[in-house]
Amino acid sequence: MSQINDVKAGLVRLSFKQKIAYAMGDLGCCFSWALVNVFLMYFWTDVAVLPAASVGTMMLISKAWDAVNDPVIGGLADRTNSKWGRFRPWILFGMWPLLVLNVLCFTVFPSDSVGIRTAYGFTIYFLLVLAYTCINIPYSSMTAALTLDLDSRASAASYRMIFGFGSGFIVAQLLLPVVRATGGGSEATGFFWAAVIFSILAVGPFLWCFFGTREIVNAPVEKIRFGTMFKSLKGNTYAWSIVVAWLFIGLIYATQNAAKMYYFTYFVGNQEVFTTNTFFSFTGNIVGALSLTLLVKRFHNKRTLPLIGLSATFITGIIMYFLPVINHNVLFLYHVLTFIGGWGLGVAIASMYGINPDVTEYTQYKSKIRVTGFITSFTSFSFKVGLALSTAVVGWVLGALGYVAGIAQNPGVLVGINWFMNLVPAFSALFGIAALLFYKLDKDTYLDIVNTLGISDHLDAAE
Repeated sequence: MSQINDVKAGLVRLSFKQKIAYAMGDLGCCFSWALVNVFLMYFWTDVAVLPAASVGTMMLISKAWDAVNDPVIGGLADRTNSKWGRFRPWILFGMWPLLVLNVLCFTVFPSDSVGIRTAYGFTIYFLLVLAYTCINIPYSSMTAALTLDLDSRASAASYRMIFGFGSGFIVAQLLLPVVRATGGGSEATGFFWAAVIFSILAVGPFLWCFFGTREIVNAPVEKIRFGTMFKSLKGNTYAWSIVVAWLFIGLIYATQNAAKMYYFTYFVGNQEVFTTNTFFSFTGNIVGALSLTLLVKRFHNKRTLPLIGLSATFITGIIMYFLPVINHNVLFLYHVLTFIGGWGLGVAIASMYGINPDVTEYTQYKSKIRVTGFITSFTSFSFKVGLALSTAVVGWVLGALGYVAGIAQNPGVLVGINWFMNLVPAFSALFGIAALLFYKLDKDTYLDIVNTLGISDHLDAAE
């Protein structure tokens, strides 16, 4: 069985300073993530003027590749052995290519050929998702290496999501004003300089995370075959439960982000409302992530909070689909419901990141090997499959319905946009709820597991 070196040292509560340093990593990540997931599809169709159906295919292939390479990067991170630990070096060395590719993604290739511009966008985005994986999978795996304390893990996940949603909030609020201020009337120029600015802003948080964290939960580096890692999932009900839940959370996240610019530009008919609505959305996300620290101790099973959060997302999505937002007097109610749904998604995602490391110990108990990076990457794989499917389908359906950039859309396109913005996320939340009903790893079960692993003798000392 895999062993944990110096377990007593690992059973510590993280300080406020340590949580902030860890959370800075997601602040840096989301200066790329939010920029790409909220604006790239719109940039490709309406600025680079690529066909919507082609964009959907590009998104599917690139994100499918992104999902496939997650377990590979996670396995490599598990095998990494350096003076900085297993996971932190990936942040230090991976940030530079990520930020350069971030800028290149929002650069219109100077060619009149749609085929050449499409090939350029596909190539750069293909590389970008690999660079992002090389940072985000090790970063996400770090939670299990920072402490063995359950509440500290949940709290660190909450801080992480607060900072991640915070950077998303900054991007969503400032991107369009920056585009207008730097573009000189050209959206292409404006998006390029906006990508430069937000990429530069990511450097400080990445370095803060690297220098401000320390991996103290260590097990000997083991050369575990990838086939053995996959066998650890056999009969692992709790792992599969969160894997499926992450799939549907990915569908929620990606469909809303892919549809939002189209929704306010064409369905509502006022692109300026996009900024207002994202204010309510990301504020809800942040409040939801903040709620986790206060609520997590009140529930015996960590699944309770994502169940509550996804229920809020489901109910608000159904209501918002039927709201007549073309009547601008109804928009404020739409914004309020956006806040509530955003709160639910913030609670759900932050809670899920707190659950992931707990499954590491369960998998170690069940399969006799500790594969932190692999478990993290497999849940990320599922999340990104959801992203890939939803963004691809948005592009394909809009193309099939006759979407043409920059003009009034036909009724079929408008109905499709409303579906993707509200109804698809709502039903994805419902399926996510169903998946989480199989997750029964409560606190008592966890204590029994760590007792079997020989580490519970130190739990009282960590309280």
